[in-house]
Amino acid sequence: MTKTVSSPKLGKVTLTDKEYLDAGGEASVYAKGQYAYKIYHKPTASIPEGKISELQAISAKNVLIPLDILWDTKNKQVGYVMAYKSQTVPLPRLFTKSFKNRNNVSTKDIVGLVTNIQKTE
Repeated sequence: MTKTVSSPKLGKVTLTDKEYLDAGGEASVYAKGQYAYKIYHKPTASIPEGKISELQAISAKNVLIPLDILWDTKNKQVGYVMAYKSQTVPLPRLFTKSFKNRNNVSTKDIVGLVTNIQKTE
């Protein structure tokens, strides 16, 4: 399956199953090159343009911000593009028992991570 999306900054991008990373209740995420593409299952759930502009003002180094809006071939906003950081784990996975057991993640590790997130400005 392929998805074609575009962004004003990056132009047209075709994403395939090869680039698929994961999906949750609201969106699928693909990675291609240095970018990750979050595509909402329901385009109406996409973050509004104004909110994306606000999020782009975040300067913390430990936060991936939306770089641009994604549009489908029918010119509907369907998601956003952000920098892709390989060798990372989506945050929600860190809180599942199976992931913690499989990767030897302790409660102390989780507390440290959450504390670091709380300190983000």
